Amino acid sequence: MKIKLCCLLLGILILFGIVHAQSFAPVDVRIEASPEYAPGMIRANVPFTVDLYLENVGSAPLQSIISTLRFYSPDGIASVIPQTPDSGTVFLGNVALMNGFGWMGYWNLINSVGGFSWDANLPDTFYHAGVTISGGWPTGLGEQLHYSFAFEISEEGTFCIEWVDPSVLDTNFAIEFENMLNLESKCWAINDIGICGDFNGDGDINVLDIVYVLQCIYYPIWPPCEFPEWIFDINNDGSINIFDITYLISFLYLDGPDLICPPPPVP
Repeated sequence: MKIKLCCLLLGILILFGIVHAQSFAPVDVRIEASPEYAPGMIRANVPFTVDLYLENVGSAPLQSIISTLRFYSPDGIASVIPQTPDSGTVFLGNVALMNGFGWMGYWNLINSVGGFSWDANLPDTFYHAGVTISGGWPTGLGEQLHYSFAFEISEEGTFCIEWVDPSVLDTNFAIEFENMLNLESKCWAINDIGICGDFNGDGDINVLDIVYVLQCIYYPIWPPCEFPEWIFDINNDGSINIFDITYLISFLYLDGPDLICPPPPVP
């Protein structure tokens, strides 16, 4: 089925003149991950997004865009845990297109999203082909968020995104395209430094964490508990005490404010 769809897509692209000598679109790209606890650093076991902010800096509206991206780890992260994006038109379960790239946007002829082995096992590859026969992606809009990929990673290591030549993804794409999205690779360090409010370190925030911190503060055990502030100081007041316990109870059971631990130290 994938081969048939790829061939159909290629046929339409050729019919409308989107396949020419290989060229990159006149698009500026900025890549960000959120949240980072420090520049270039992401907590393990905490959901995050990789966001692509794009701007058409050409002299005319773009009639097409071809985006082929690879997510990979150079040092052994084996897989990601897909998460559901909060907004945009969602494809493949964890990819959101927005600000004219989703449904009813710029691409009124083709707006095709797919993955080559998009199965959460790294490396994972993604493509988006957008084509219009009228209008197009305007210039002069400034930088906007157009792609958002939602993940969680439970392993420590390095996680990267890069542009990849379509022809190396699938032999059906062994052809040159114009208006391909080009970007420099970018990587983040994934560090397992604990989760704000997860006092007992089991990966969840629940009543067991209340019991654990009560025992640590009032009924010390041996060896004594350690109190890293980026896990225990959940109200970010500079102290770890009964107020953190009441803050956690409010968060869990009384629809209280979010946990706001100070940032962890940079390795």
